[in-house]
Amino acid sequence: MIMYAGKLAEKAPTATIIQKPLHPYTQALVNSLPEVGVRYKDKKLAGIPGSPPSLLKPPTGCRFRARCPLAFAKCAEEPPFVKVDTDHSVACWKVPGTDA
Repeated sequence: MIMYAGKLAEKAPTATIIQKPLHPYTQALVNSLPEVGVRYKDKKLAGIPGSPPSLLKPPTGCRFRARCPLAFAKCAEEPPFVKVDTDHSVACWKVPGTDA
């Protein structure tokens, strides 16, 4: 399971999360993983731009939207947690099957 700011973003087997991440946060998280054999003094690790939201006053809707490159107006509403495949569910309006 992948959570962001206390909310479930994506749930799938590990291989699916690594090879076919669907939620923009999961994609950014996987893309920030170091690669075996790469010297990071020559190549910087990628991070996720922005800062996490305050959990004392969390934003409405998708909590990742302020940092999300795919965010649009509908993201101000809570996305449903939708099953997109066998053993794979995601909470994102931009994922097919979530009524975006």
